[in-house]
Amino acid sequence: MIRRPPRSTQGVSSAASDVYKRQDKEALVQYSIAERLLQQYKLIEAAEMLAFIRENYPNVSILPTVMLRECLLRSFLEDVSISLNIAQLLQETPFAPQGITIQGEINEQFYGDIDKAMKFYNNLLESYPMSMLAEPVRIRMRQLKNVVES
Repeated sequence: MIRRPPRSTQGVSSAASDVYKRQDKEALVQYSIAERLLQQYKLIEAAEMLAFIRENYPNVSILPTVMLRECLLRSFLEDVSISLNIAQLLQETPFAPQGITIQGEINEQFYGDIDKAMKFYNNLLESYPMSMLAEPVRIRMRQLKNVVES
């Protein structure tokens, strides 16, 4: 015999579920618009669309992907402070290794702070040793050590 929750509870949970599904659909439509903007090389507009999704749909399932895409785009546009903030937020998502790596790259390339970059790279290797980014980061760390020693 299957026990079902009372109808009043079932309706509330179903209504909340419907809201999340609707928001997921809306966010996905907005994301596809941002991707089309990128294909048209409208980079600033795409970044703004991704920011709109991030700010207005904080509970959608696509949010980590949106954040990563915006972070990389902002870095490309040299909007470093926003990119760095989003990279920090990525540490709470499945894209944490990418967020840590981006923070290291920003500190290295934009701020010239090799020591801080190395800390982020070490953090990646310690926290996510099996990440696909681990080996490229190791190689980059060796290159940076050689430059510093020279």
